[in-house]
Amino acid sequence: MVRIKTPPLENLLVEERRMDRRRRSSYLCSTQCLIKAHAVKVEANVNTISDVYRDSIRYKPETLTRIFEGISSKALRSPQRLVEIGVGTGYALEIASKVFLDAELVGVDVVPGMLEKADARKYQTQPRFFLTSAESINLPDKFSALTYSCCAFHLFQKKLEAASEMIRITEPGGLVAVIGYSHADLQSQVFHEYFPEFSRRELILHPEPSQISDIFTSLGATIEGTIREEFSVNFESPDEVVELIEERQFFGLRTMPDDVFELGKIEFEESFRNFYVNKPVVSVSALTATLFRV
Repeated sequence: MVRIKTPPLENLLVEERRMDRRRRSSYLCSTQCLIKAHAVKVEANVNTISDVYRDSIRYKPETLTRIFEGISSKALRSPQRLVEIGVGTGYALEIASKVFLDAELVGVDVVPGMLEKADARKYQTQPRFFLTSAESINLPDKFSALTYSCCAFHLFQKKLEAASEMIRITEPGGLVAVIGYSHADLQSQVFHEYFPEFSRRELILHPEPSQISDIFTSLGATIEGTIREEFSVNFESPDEVVELIEERQFFGLRTMPDDVFELGKIEFEESFRNFYVNKPVVSVSALTATLFRV
C-alpha cells in the first residue's frame, strides 16, 4: 500500500477560532467526554469489528445510489476524482463507483482489516486505499473533486479537524458530503428503540445535520442543501436481530462497559421478543446527506 506524504495542516488553530463556540460547545464537549471515557475500549475493539461487520443491516444499496445521484446533480462537472473518508469495507465506495463511472476512486480508513475487505470488492474502477486518519488525511491539498464520508463522521474523534481536512483536500468548486442519520432517524431503528442505553450513547456521538452544517460553514464552506432518503431493513426473525446485538455490530455497543452491555442486552432481548412474537421485523430509517461547496 502506497502512502502519499503531505505537510501538516498549519492553519487549523486559526480556523478553529472562527468557530462559534456557543453553537458547538455543548455538542463537542459531550462527544469528547464520551470518547475519552472509553478511548481504551474503542482502541481495543476498532480493529476486531471488521471480522463481523455487516453492511446490509445499515442501509439499502438503492438508498445510497439515489443519494449519490443527487450529489452528482449538484456537481459543477463530472468529478474526476472522489475520496471517501472512513471507507470501511468499501460498501459505499462500490455503490459510488457505479454512479461516478469516470471518476478515480480513493478510500481512506484507520482500520487495516476494513481496508483489506474494501480492497476485495468489485468496483467499476479499482480504487486506491490509504491507511490514514480523518483528522490528518495523508493526501495533498485540492486533491479531490468530491470528498465524502458515509456513516462515519460520528466516529471521527476530532470532528472540527476532520471537517477542516475534508475541505483542505477538496478542490475549489468541489463538493464535500457528510452522509449519516439524524437523531429521529436513528431512534426509529429497532436497535435504538429497544436498547435505550445504546441509543443514548449513539445520539451523543452522532451530530445532527444542522450541527454538521455549523462545523463546515464555520470553516468557510457553503452549504448546498441536504438529501434525505428513507429506507427499511427487513430481518428474517427476532433471532437474527438478537444475534446482531450479541456480535456488537455497532461501535456504540463496543464502547460500552461489558457489564452495562450485558444488562442492556438482556433487557433488549426480553422486550424485543415480547413485541415481535410471530412478526416480521422491519427497521425503518433514513439517510441524510449534507452537502457543501468548497
